[in-house]
Amino acid sequence: MQIKTERSFFSEHEALYKDVFELTQAITQTYPNYPCWYHHTFLNGLKKGKRALIMAKEKGKLVGVALVKNTPEEKKLCTLFVRPENRRQGIGQCLLVQVLQELGQKPLVSVSEQNMASVSSLFKRFKFHLSACKKGIYLPHNTEFYFNDEKADVIRQGLIPVLIQRAKKLQKS
Repeated sequence: MQIKTERSFFSEHEALYKDVFELTQAITQTYPNYPCWYHHTFLNGLKKGKRALIMAKEKGKLVGVALVKNTPEEKKLCTLFVRPENRRQGIGQCLLVQVLQELGQKPLVSVSEQNMASVSSLFKRFKFHLSACKKGIYLPHNTEFYFNDEKADVIRQGLIPVLIQRAKKLQKS
């Protein structure tokens, strides 16, 4: 298997970007705005050097991808997708190793409840930690699980205990 990272947009790679979108189209089931995000946000970010495309190929065939955001403000794994017939072969793990090298830290990542079973052992192996759960972010009755979210961790571990302590003091007075 070959892993390759692209950090820039090349107009001569339009066919590749189309292949990546076709491979990942199933994401639309849990993220309805995915086509717009991919074609506008991701590809424009790739043009600006703020995004990267990490690809896994076997025998010249695209079998998995990771789409990442890499800015000083945010290190995020936006998409990790492996072709269904190529799952459970270590491709996701190889892609995630490359993501960690690309970003230099554990990335922020969110996962829909429908996809948790397919990534939970991988995230456990890499010691990702659950930071928050939010309902209705992408679909009305769907829960989204956030991992490695520093802002949520600070709020949960820092601010909330302080607010609870203050509330208890106010109740006593």
